[in-house]
Amino acid sequence: MNTRGTVGAPRFLPARTGEQAGGGNDMDLMERVVARGNMTRALKRVQKNAGAPGSDGMEIKALLPYLQEHWATI
Repeated sequence: MNTRGTVGAPRFLPARTGEQAGGGNDMDLMERVVARGNMTRALKRVQKNAGAPGSDGMEIKALLPYLQEHWATI
């Protein structure tokens, strides 16, 4: 599809492969997700939410005990 010079026309962009998307694999991404710094930032954002339950219905007061019990499997 050639859209050069066509203002507002949709462009065709093929899906990027893993190498093009960032060069990592799924395990690298998961390691970044559960990295201590990322988890700490996420916890602070949840706490800033004033303990309002998320989509899972868990309140902030239940989060820390849950994480302590299940961290090894996360």
